[in-house]
Order: sequence, then C-alpha cells, then structure tokens
Amino acid sequence: MSEGPEVRRTADRIAEVLLGRTIERVELRKRTAGPGDELAARVVGTRVKDVRTYGKHIVIAFTKGLYLHNHMMMWGKWRTYPRRAYEEGRAKPPPRVRWR
Repeated sequence: MSEGPEVRRTADRIAEVLLGRTIERVELRKRTAGPGDELAARVVGTRVKDVRTYGKHIVIAFTKGLYLHNHMMMWGKWRTYPRRAYEEGRAKPPPRVRWR
C-alpha cells in the first residue's frame, strides 16, 4: 500500500529522472483516439519544472502551464527504466507476488 514515505520516494525518483528534461514522447495507457491524443501532443516538447507530493498525490508541473496529477491509491506504482533497456524491450516490471 502506498503511504507517505513511499509516495515521497517515488516523487523523488521521478524528479531525479525527469526534472529539467524535455518530454520527447508520451504513451498513454488507454489507447483510444480522441482527447488523449490532444493531451499527448500538448505534453511533448514541454519540460518538467517541479514534482511535489500531497499525501498520496503526486503532481508533476510542466512548462506551458500543464500539470499531471496522479493519486497512488492502494496499489499505485511508478517504475523508471534505462532508456536503452526500454527501447530494446528489456524493461519489464518485476513479477507479481501472489499471496495465498
């Protein structure tokens, strides 16, 4: 379960990887045509200005006045992978542990 310290560590890792970087590509989980395409187009070319937490909420501020709000809920996770590993298809999440 995501609690304050884990959310803070996640936000720190996001900031470490993205702060000041220009967004080159956006992949949305829901792959349908429509408003998501417009949103992705608005985010590409912006830079990450700030990453903050508020309880279980992570807010990422981009240039051009855009913000990404993420609530970690009970199961929220963010993962970062080296770009080369991702592009070569080697970036895989760890196996899920099933409790009996």
